[in-house]
Amino acid sequence: MAEEKATPKINTAADMAQLRREGRILSSQELEELSTRVTALEEMAKLEDRFKILESRKRPRPITDMEGNQPKRQRQQRIPSTIKPESSESSSSETIHHTNKRRGYTRGIKTTPSYNLKLNSSLEEWGVWMHDMERIFEGDPDPYPKGSQKILKALDYLDPGLKSLWYTYTAKKRIRKWPVFLEWTRENIQGNKRRAAGRIAI
Repeated sequence: MAEEKATPKINTAADMAQLRREGRILSSQELEELSTRVTALEEMAKLEDRFKILESRKRPRPITDMEGNQPKRQRQQRIPSTIKPESSESSSSETIHHTNKRRGYTRGIKTTPSYNLKLNSSLEEWGVWMHDMERIFEGDPDPYPKGSQKILKALDYLDPGLKSLWYTYTAKKRIRKWPVFLEWTRENIQGNKRRAAGRIAI
């Protein structure tokens, strides 16, 4: 009686193609084990992609002064010299230049809120809107380093009635703190609910 062939080790698509050419058919158990391995490899690939995204967010940004200008030393490294140095020095200079460009470049993850806040929104809807806004600032933090810039972005996702109340509220005093803005939106929604309940009771 001929011995059965040992279970082949399958790691690539080429291995599967070789089996097909040889006319070899895998058993149900072998197929199930292979399917489990493929599923595990797919999950590992997804986790690897997520790690790459997280690592890209941690790339250091260039140090700037109060006016947003980089220090002279960093700027000089980016300006190519008009005097051609020797080949070894030129290679080193180009390496430093390209490395600094990579460090200074960050690309955020763009997100869009799923809900525009309204004066008659519920507290649950306010919570959804607030978390959507936080996702915008966490996914792409560079354009919104200050509270005033976050407020300007959030105004795009208020309905006209609530936005008009904010403009009236800030006509005499300028508010630049993001937590103050969030608390104001929450209090106005709660106040509107109380007023509506009072009219129903009357």
